[in-house]
Amino acid sequence: MKDKTDFKKHSRPKPFNEKEALKNNQIYFVLLKNGANQQLIDTFNQETYPNEEFVITKSCVCLFCQKGYGKAKVNNNLLEQKLRVSATTRNYRTVEMTESTFLT
Repeated sequence: MKDKTDFKKHSRPKPFNEKEALKNNQIYFVLLKNGANQQLIDTFNQETYPNEEFVITKSCVCLFCQKGYGKAKVNNNLLEQKLRVSATTRNYRTVEMTESTFLT
């Protein structure tokens, strides 16, 4: 993302607001380089993984990893394979810090 406008147009879902999850660093965002195909999103949404929840939009996946990202099955590599896109993963704090930097 190059500037404020580019950053704003990449909307990220923020469905997990539990204070404990934020404190324990269990929320991550997988930012997709190009929009994911809706059919691939729908197919991946059918899958379930123990101790993990996710919400997918065309440009981002929000992950809740109860046991931490290092032990998560839903990770950057899996999402790149299943959604056929390039991606990068950042924790909640990094995304919030970046948003506040860009949007203030």
